[in-house]
Amino acid sequence: MTIKSGCHTAIFVLFTGLALVGCSGLQQAPDHREELLAKAEQGDAQAQYQLAKSYCCGLGVRTSTRKALYWHCRAAIQDYAPAQFEMGNILSNFFDDPDRTTAYGATDFVSAYMWYTVASINGHEQAFDVREKLAKQMSGDDLNKGKRWATQWKQIHCDNLQ
Repeated sequence: MTIKSGCHTAIFVLFTGLALVGCSGLQQAPDHREELLAKAEQGDAQAQYQLAKSYCCGLGVRTSTRKALYWHCRAAIQDYAPAQFEMGNILSNFFDDPDRTTAYGATDFVSAYMWYTVASINGHEQAFDVREKLAKQMSGDDLNKGKRWATQWKQIHCDNLQ
């Protein structure tokens, strides 16, 4: 497995809005991406998560980041807490950008708060603490919207990320 570092922006569509975001973590280029893809397409959440990690942050290629978001989203909507946590990381740009912005604009704290909430409910140990740190950076209106979205997250469709 080859590890590549680097991270660039992508567009993520959630509910009715667009958000410009950064991708967190390292890119992994697995030797068996085709095997992961076959399992992911059959609905295996862990394979979807691993495939997403393999695409994450295509070193300047936005389509790779879009693929990462798509596969993270597919795993996340199946209650796979690690993917939900990663969606929060990607959307908040929390770990990669101390200023919480990308080269193109602000990150999507509302969506990130939603994913951290869902990951926390599904037992992800770090999600609650990270969500609380993020909440301190949010306006009251955005925080309320994030809480509301956390009750509606099952309505999310990932197809617009392909």
